[in-house]
Amino acid sequence: MSPSVAPPVHPVGGAPIVAQAVPDIVAQAAPDEADKVLVDVGDGWYASSALPPSVLSDVEARVNAVLIENLPVHAEVMTQEEARASGAMALFGEKYGEAVRVVSVGDWARELCGGTHAQRSGQLGLVKLLRHTAG
Repeated sequence: MSPSVAPPVHPVGGAPIVAQAVPDIVAQAAPDEADKVLVDVGDGWYASSALPPSVLSDVEARVNAVLIENLPVHAEVMTQEEARASGAMALFGEKYGEAVRVVSVGDWARELCGGTHAQRSGQLGLVKLLRHTAG
């Protein structure tokens, strides 16, 4: 299946941007602990313990910096294999068919998604992370 471009009439939510920022921030904050705290589950990660407020604050700052950059959001349809090869994350354990919709926020985040999205990251406003629990 060759990729086809879907019109960017729906924008991305903050979830893929947060999902991209967390491993980066944890690796910077505690490089020796990152592999123990974040467990790679193939299509993303989960935290084996709650992230401390200082890490959440850094993640929030990184996410809001990306949002303020007002990056373009675009969607395209491709096979699951092509999506995985492109680095797209499948969030929330959703089930997908062979053809999937991949939404990208600039070159910063990419996810499999069928939901509603904005045309630019700046349309989302700012993100406030309230807490994080393990798992």
